[in-house]
Amino acid sequence: MRYDDFASIPAAVGEELAPEERDGMYAGVGGLAHALAEIRQVREWTAEERRLADTIAEQVRAGVGTVTDCSFFDGLVSAIGVLTALDAPGSGAAVARLLELSTPDGWAHEHYSPPRYQDGARPHDLTLGTAGVLLGAVWARRHGVEGAEELAGVAAAILPAEREEAPGGSNWRAVPVRSCVVQRRCRTSRTACRVSRRRSPWPVRSSSFRTSSRPPPPAPRTW
Repeated sequence: MRYDDFASIPAAVGEELAPEERDGMYAGVGGLAHALAEIRQVREWTAEERRLADTIAEQVRAGVGTVTDCSFFDGLVSAIGVLTALDAPGSGAAVARLLELSTPDGWAHEHYSPPRYQDGARPHDLTLGTAGVLLGAVWARRHGVEGAEELAGVAAAILPAEREEAPGGSNWRAVPVRSCVVQRRCRTSRTACRVSRRRSPWPVRSSSFRTSSRPPPPAPRTW
C-alpha cells in the first residue's frame, strides 16, 4: 500500500496501475474496502485501518463526478460497492451519474467501439454492462441510497428487451449481434450461434471456446 498524492497498490514491484484501474475493486484500492468490511464484522478497525478506509472513500468519491466507466470492477458500480461496504457517503452521486450516462438501450463502454463494433454498441453482461448496473442499483437500494430504485428500474427494463430464446431457455449475449461488425461461429450449444470476435479486458477461461488446435488430453485411466 502506498500513500503518495493518492492511495495505490502497485501492480507489481516497480509497476504502477493505470489511473483508470487505481480506485477499482478488481486490482485497485477499492478491493480493500471489501476486505475492511469483512474485518469489521469481527472486530473494530485499528487506527491505521480507519485511516485507510477514509482515504479510499475520499478518493473514490472524488472521481465519481467525471468517470464514464460504468463497469462492475473499475467503474461507477465499483464505486457504489466500495462506498456502501465502508458505510461512507457518496453512493448517491454514483447512482446519479449512472442515471446521467444511461441511454435507452444501456450504458456505453470503450471496449465495445468501432471498428470491431458498431457505433452505439451496448454491453449487457455483469462485468461491463447492464446486468452490473442492475446489481449496483440493488446494493444501493439496500442501503437506502436516493435514486437507486429508479436506476434499478432503468436497467431492469433494458435486459428483457435484449433476451434471446435459445434451446436451453433464455439467453443474453454480452453484446447483441446487431452491434457486432466481425462475427464467427462458435459451439456453445448443439445449434451453432453467431457471436462477436472479441477479446475481453480480463483473462477469461471457458471450456465453451477452444483456443488451441491441439486435440483434447486423453481421458484418465481406470485402474
